[in-house]
Amino acid sequence: MGLVYENTSYNSIFQENQQLNYVRPPYGMKFRVKNEKQNDFTVVFGHFDSPGRKAKAGEVSAKGFSGQGNYEIEEALNLINVMNWYDQKDGNNNDLIFMGDTNIKKKNGNKAFKNLLNSGYTSAMDMEELTSLGRTNLWSEPYDKMFIKSDLTSMNGQKFDIYSIFSHIEDEIKWKEEVNAQSKANKTKEIEENASLNEWVKKVSDHTFTFLELNVSNQDNDE
Repeated sequence: MGLVYENTSYNSIFQENQQLNYVRPPYGMKFRVKNEKQNDFTVVFGHFDSPGRKAKAGEVSAKGFSGQGNYEIEEALNLINVMNWYDQKDGNNNDLIFMGDTNIKKKNGNKAFKNLLNSGYTSAMDMEELTSLGRTNLWSEPYDKMFIKSDLTSMNGQKFDIYSIFSHIEDEIKWKEEVNAQSKANKTKEIEENASLNEWVKKVSDHTFTFLELNVSNQDNDE
């Protein structure tokens, strides 16, 4: 069962008389495990507004959140209302997970997600785990988050080391040739043969992948 968030407007806490919506409405999926326990859980996926203030879009700086615009901060603060909405929509199920690119900087994480953390959700991995690829350094910010509230045991929340990508590619030279062929076809910048690892990996993504393990062998209590 999949459902797009209804994107209800909410009042800005940084700008008087401003009504906000999610720039990209979250999407939720309910899953049921094919085992004798028939455990179910809901995963909500989100991609918040890009980091920083964008004045042309009517965004202001988020006071008290260094380096952030109010849009992404307010999306983080309002996330508990999104999760509560899905909790009402997914029937007799109280196991909920949020995963997404939040664009919330390391120094602002605990404060931006305080409403969610104070409502029984926990981070499925270290809140300061860097998952976004840097411009000069390999890693930059812990933008990608996973939060969970569940009777089921979760464990091993972590990121995939995307910089190990070439160890999974059978023919690295052929892959690079195909990347540049696509770049040429799309009229985007081709990468020089002696480019840094960072430049090649960013052709895959500017973020890495995150995952967790969910123990579905025990009966959960849906109340």
